[in-house]
Amino acid sequence: MIYLLLSIICSTAIYAIFSLFGKYKIDTFQAIVVNYFVASGFGFWYTDSHGGGNYTLTEPWLVNAGIVGVLFISLFYVMAITSQRHGLTVTGIATKMSMVIPVFFFLIADEDETWHWAKLAGIALGIIAVLLTTLSGKKKSSLSLAALTPVILFVGSGLLDLFLALTEKNYLTTDIAYTDFVPVPFGIAATIGTIISDIPRIGIQESTQA
Repeated sequence: MIYLLLSIICSTAIYAIFSLFGKYKIDTFQAIVVNYFVASGFGFWYTDSHGGGNYTLTEPWLVNAGIVGVLFISLFYVMAITSQRHGLTVTGIATKMSMVIPVFFFLIADEDETWHWAKLAGIALGIIAVLLTTLSGKKKSSLSLAALTPVILFVGSGLLDLFLALTEKNYLTTDIAYTDFVPVPFGIAATIGTIISDIPRIGIQESTQA
């Protein structure tokens, strides 16, 4: 129960922290990169202290970890932009409602799942909620890529959740495999962020000034 509570507090606090970055002129992308270095460092320490960490280039989940790492840093950056441009409510709705994407996928692909009008209604309402919060108060002519970041966040977060679920189901079938996997996408995200830090930094400055 305590871990669930801490997860809720942290996932909510991150939106507020992102919204303050612009106010205090903190480089958003650099902060994200540092975050992933800290997360991967703690993760590798935890893995090593629990008997894991014997990595090889033949790990069956290695490609998946690379894809997750790319999605992590990309979506975290989109989340930051969305928080700064659209506020906490819109960001929260886009992120939380993204769960309808993996739910819809498993309704179709998993034979154990059964169709029900309530499930379909929930999926439809989730999509409508994101669209309404994105388009609310905006004229058609004012729509741009930056203005549509809630939709990008919604779709991207849903696909990330789906990909993680499929990775866990197909490759992370043991505790040690799961423990080994977790810090790797963080480390990949930190590495990618370090390499391309100058490019996104320009993007965030432009978006916050718009």
